[in-house]
Amino acid sequence: MSSVLTLSNTGQLCPASLPCPTPVNYVQRPHPVQHRSVMSSVLTLSNTGQLCPASLPCPTPVNYVQRPHPVQHRSVMSSVLTLSNTGQLCPASSPCPTPVSYVQRPHPVQHRSVMSSVLTLSNTAGSGRTSWSSGGKRPDVVGSVILHDKADLWKSSSGSVHYHHGLQAGHNTLNVLCSLRVARTLVRGGFADVSTADARGAVLSNYVHFLTTPGSHKDTYAESFHRSFFADWQDVRPTAPTQVLTFAEKRSRLKLSSTFPDGQLDAIGCIPMILPFILLSASANEDQAVSAAVDFVKLTHPHPKVPEYVSIYSRALHAVVGGASVRQQSEHALRTLGVWDTCQGYAHKAARFPVSSDERLRVHQSAVSYLGLACYTKGALCSMFYLAHEFHDDPEGGILTNTNCGGENCNRGAALGALLGAGASYAGVSIPQRWKDQLRDAQEFVPDIIKDLQL
Repeated sequence: MSSVLTLSNTGQLCPASLPCPTPVNYVQRPHPVQHRSVMSSVLTLSNTGQLCPASLPCPTPVNYVQRPHPVQHRSVMSSVLTLSNTGQLCPASSPCPTPVSYVQRPHPVQHRSVMSSVLTLSNTAGSGRTSWSSGGKRPDVVGSVILHDKADLWKSSSGSVHYHHGLQAGHNTLNVLCSLRVARTLVRGGFADVSTADARGAVLSNYVHFLTTPGSHKDTYAESFHRSFFADWQDVRPTAPTQVLTFAEKRSRLKLSSTFPDGQLDAIGCIPMILPFILLSASANEDQAVSAAVDFVKLTHPHPKVPEYVSIYSRALHAVVGGASVRQQSEHALRTLGVWDTCQGYAHKAARFPVSSDERLRVHQSAVSYLGLACYTKGALCSMFYLAHEFHDDPEGGILTNTNCGGENCNRGAALGALLGAGASYAGVSIPQRWKDQLRDAQEFVPDIIKDLQL
């Protein structure tokens, strides 16, 4: 299981031998930066716009290449398939200087990233953006039901608070923490069949306890499906497994039958929490594994399109866990999604350029931009399966490329990391130890999960 996460460095990085300069405010210019950002295998974040001081125009963007000199920096990592960029980023036309060690100073970096620029527009009372809300005013869930000490960050007048403001290097984002808790709950519960209602009830009860307990995590952001769930939950506030399950099933039936489904629930963020259901169904038949994932996701993402997409992904991952080819499963999924011919065109174009070249990366970026750069499930899955097909035997290259493609590379990266990680175990490809070092949440969860599995 890949342990999904993202994070950005929320402090200013300065050479240890020098004081930090006074921070400046940044605005986002239209020129894209082709950069190799900090990333994780499952949930990662990359800034796809150029950041420039607000008082100055943006220079002409330059392409970056990775030099062999290591940069001592605070990178993003995930607990199973993770990765940090261990090479120094330098303009392609210039040599890398001698690297220096970095320390974190207390001055914050005031920047406007692609994701942070809309945090303060997010609806604190439910899913979507504040301006998209309809109907009567509902009580806020952010600050009162979930994210208890984060409401001020969502309502900041500066508009420059990063989505994952509270995280440090090695922390997981909320979606991955939820995924890890799902795995631990299912394993500790001793469920021989995780597709049962009892398994779903236990997971949902743990989920409610986790998100409604003040100080239970450090992430600043909860995406739409969390806010929507607790906007409805706060009216009745069930906590016991059978009670939460009854509430969630009733809510799911209403939303799935709605004439106007909530489009914010049709998002690739549906993948992280279903990963343990698939992975713990490895010895079950395909239909049972798919049922375990689909029946659960209907409770967290009750949108009529989501079960179909989760079924496509679940069948692919279950097959790869059982030894099937990542490449063949990705092709099958892309054909099912109706984009195989388009992907072949991009693949043939990319093959004209050397592996790991900037030219090939730009082709992959174009492919992801065309297939689906945003969070909506179908487009994000098309992009994910394209990358899985192209990097079926190169998990490191696939994870790096996913991050450098930008957009919703966090949850898309979770889905990709799980596929490539499962395939790597059969291909004899090891996950570099440097990707696993200094992980925080993984050190708490993964050993316990593995130990309980062996009992």
